[in-house]
Amino acid sequence: FPSHDMKAKKELINAKFFVDTVFNAAGFGVCVTDKTGRFVDMNDQYCNIYGYSRRELRGKHFTIVVPAENKAMAEKMHDDFIAGGDEIPGEWTVVRKDGTPITINTYAARMIHDNGDVFKVTSIVDVSDMKKNFKKLDDIQTLAKVGGCEFDNKKKRIHFDSRAMTVLGNRINNDVSYSEFLDLFKDAVNRRIIDKALQNCFHTNTSFDLELQLASFEEQSPWVRVSGHVIDLPGLIPTIQGFIQNIDTSKSAYSDLKIFTRMFEQSPSPIIVTDPF
Repeated sequence: FPSHDMKAKKELINAKFFVDTVFNAAGFGVCVTDKTGRFVDMNDQYCNIYGYSRRELRGKHFTIVVPAENKAMAEKMHDDFIAGGDEIPGEWTVVRKDGTPITINTYAARMIHDNGDVFKVTSIVDVSDMKKNFKKLDDIQTLAKVGGCEFDNKKKRIHFDSRAMTVLGNRINNDVSYSEFLDLFKDAVNRRIIDKALQNCFHTNTSFDLELQLASFEEQSPWVRVSGHVIDLPGLIPTIQGFIQNIDTSKSAYSDLKIFTRMFEQSPSPIIVTDPF
């Protein structure tokens, strides 16, 4: 019997070591809170994300990492979840030990102990850098007058994001039929070019990058750059993802340069260009 007990104890220790190793090796933060909202345990990544040690967190209320204005709401959500309610995975702003706000994605699970005690297991991922990069990309796209679009070949419909709508002068809805999309372009030549590019893209997986002119709208016929490539993922309907960019300014500058070059070539007298500074 003693040897059996020793073996069982050793297996239990090994199992705990395995669980602890997996727990701490996870690439995301995990914490366990009791029914009162106090930390029971957390893994290394959780501590790293918030800048606390385990000693500093264990026994403390989880709202230590929640901004003051959201503490009451977070506590109520925790209590409701412990009582059996649902919690939808979401994005939250929390606070590190040094006061730095960060953005996390969370997912919660309920754990019930053999004695009936209920615990909440929360996994978190720090998405702060990703959010900052998305913001930079959004700013760059806005400055560059670039918008996104998606072509669903099965439904024969085009969907535009808000920036693409701005490029198009907000003249149509953000979801249009294929024929409505073609009507956006100036004439039969432009429409034929984009139509052929889209069909080739779908049937031969050929990406395209075109400069076309839109139909007149409010006395303007802006030039746009339209690009696209096929996204074909397993289990999903293939679509063309692309962007549309207003290139009026660059086209105008190029036109002015051509005029200047022609003047230079045809001038009977030498034209001297100097640096004003």
